[in-house]
Amino acid sequence: MRLSDLLDRLIALSGVRVEVHVDASRLRPADAPVLVGDPGRLRAATGWEPTIPLERTLADLLDYWRERVGLRATPAS
Repeated sequence: MRLSDLLDRLIALSGVRVEVHVDASRLRPADAPVLVGDPGRLRAATGWEPTIPLERTLADLLDYWRERVGLRATPAS
């Protein structure tokens, strides 16, 4: 999953219209354009499996920051 996909999901959960712009001057030339992770080795070594859905994690993150900055949660429309 791309970072932009996560951002799109978080924006959708927020219920707020957000326009996202990439500032090319802030990109670092050493950043890898594509990184692909595979949790297979971790699962094989530990038996770990995720139990919390990504949507719940993003909703919890949004709630945390809303509380932290003093905003009440608003339902998505």
